[in-house]
Amino acid sequence: MEKQQQDNTASIPQAKGNGCKRMRGFFVVSLIANLVLCVLLLLFLLSPSTCHFSEKREGNVEERPDYWALRGWNSMIAKMDFHPDAMFFGHSQIEMCDFRHYFPNLQIAASGYPGDNVEGMRLRVEQIASLKPSKVFLLCGANSLGMSDQDFEAQYDLLVNEIKAASTNSELYIFNILPQRDGTSGKASRNSKIVERNRFIKEYTQQNDIPLIDLYSLYADADGTLFSDITLDGIHLTPQGYDRWAEALRPYLQKGIN
Repeated sequence: MEKQQQDNTASIPQAKGNGCKRMRGFFVVSLIANLVLCVLLLLFLLSPSTCHFSEKREGNVEERPDYWALRGWNSMIAKMDFHPDAMFFGHSQIEMCDFRHYFPNLQIAASGYPGDNVEGMRLRVEQIASLKPSKVFLLCGANSLGMSDQDFEAQYDLLVNEIKAASTNSELYIFNILPQRDGTSGKASRNSKIVERNRFIKEYTQQNDIPLIDLYSLYADADGTLFSDITLDGIHLTPQGYDRWAEALRPYLQKGIN
């Protein structure tokens, strides 16, 4: 009996040791799993695609991960005493070009937000209201190809009318959507949808008497894809790629501006 008790007593530390090892193993696995989940969440929040929400403007805008950045940007512009000759309003293809290089005699503002779509642009229309530029050039659509045609057309109409209301004396010009080609960002397979959306934009500008600047035709090769020698990744243009854009702009910018 005494020997059996000793044997049982000797097994207690071993059992405790095995239990501690299992607890440590569980803790390590749990810690790794939580770290992985945190990294995935962070990557999701930082991804440009999170800007492509489907909620309407009257939705829960404050839940957008870029809400405070947009609010600060809009507020800063509202406090500026600056009324440019021209304002370019759009996404990354606007942000990546310094149009002042081509038109140094003009006061130009460029509000390009990489990854922005038609709904996101509606959240920035107050920038146009603050600046009241003589001319507004709108580029919208490349980041909204995943929307249904009905939703896109409705949101596009709201955006245009909000821009008109924001600065009633500004002349509005609209760009259509540039083609793409296969690359790290672009996909040639999107061009069929781009052609459809550009058909809508053309009809819309004709019906609403808004000048249309046809960038698609400037940048599409014989196959309807973006020229290979002027793109960085299948969507975005090289610095030299903006030369033809500037030439297309020249008659519109020179008109009515001293």
